[in-house]
Amino acid sequence: MARWNRLSYISGRDRGRLSTNTINRFWPVQCSTNFTLQPPSSVSIATHQLRQGVAQDRDHRPAKSVWKRYSQDEDTIIVLRKTEGSTTTEIAEELDRSKDSVSQRIQTLTQYYPNLRKRRRGLTTADQAEVDFIQRSIFNDGLGVAEVCKRIGRSSRYVRRRLRWGQVPTRPGRTAETEALVLGMKAQGYTYESIAHRLDIEIVKVQNILAARTRSRQRTPKEDSKGIPKQRRHHGWTANEESKLLASYEKGQRAPKIAHELNRHLINTRVRLRELLISKGQLVPNGKLRYGQATLEEVVKLREESRLTWKQIAERFPERSFRAWQWQYFAHKKRTKGKS
Repeated sequence: MARWNRLSYISGRDRGRLSTNTINRFWPVQCSTNFTLQPPSSVSIATHQLRQGVAQDRDHRPAKSVWKRYSQDEDTIIVLRKTEGSTTTEIAEELDRSKDSVSQRIQTLTQYYPNLRKRRRGLTTADQAEVDFIQRSIFNDGLGVAEVCKRIGRSSRYVRRRLRWGQVPTRPGRTAETEALVLGMKAQGYTYESIAHRLDIEIVKVQNILAARTRSRQRTPKEDSKGIPKQRRHHGWTANEESKLLASYEKGQRAPKIAHELNRHLINTRVRLRELLISKGQLVPNGKLRYGQATLEEVVKLREESRLTWKQIAERFPERSFRAWQWQYFAHKKRTKGKS
């Protein structure tokens, strides 16, 4: 009876919201052994305590994991393990990260290491023995795929995939000869199906060749009356051009000026510069430059002790812009914050 009187002080809105288990859990905290009817001023206190209890019960779940950046050591481990053929699950267990996070990081790293996606995990001893048995049964014993499937209890798709294990699937490229034949036969009135049948290629490839021809004619200047498509050829970087590119970069020149001097496209110049810096170890996979520690310490000293502005620092060290030095300064302060 006393318990019912005690609950009568709780508003109807809170009583409807709270469950019996919640009330019973917090009941000993609010009730004393010697019950006395309290004045209405205590109603707000009891209601506030019950609301806090419900909030704690509602928030009693594991906290969301805080996203943490991948360090250079973790990126190195991912690259090495993928090169060795480890699975994403094994890498995630080694780095103590989730499988989805490691998978996303691998996709990011494949932009800088394209061979990561192409490498596959090697076969185990049992799998290799099974592959050898399938190949011997078909090529030496003369059995068909269906007979091999019945013998080993596998599907036809599985057996065919094991037969071509290790073979890199190659797609025939679009050569200039194929394009000339397709364009010539189309000009003579052949249909897509007949062109594909005579040249032994897919109909989609015929359509793509003709569509590319149409797009290139549309991009041709108006003064070109013949409608000759533009010849866009990729010219590789020579050793002399790469040395000039690195020399200009070390002098502190900007990418647009370097591209203009080398008569190259701006994006192509930046991509090649990034590849060269990664190969020389001056650029980490996440795209941040590795500045010399001695120079960075001198910049920090000039900034803190001599009170130089960022533009004055950039004038003294012209290999980087003042914005780049500013970023490196704050990154250095963030790294050394806990160590000092």
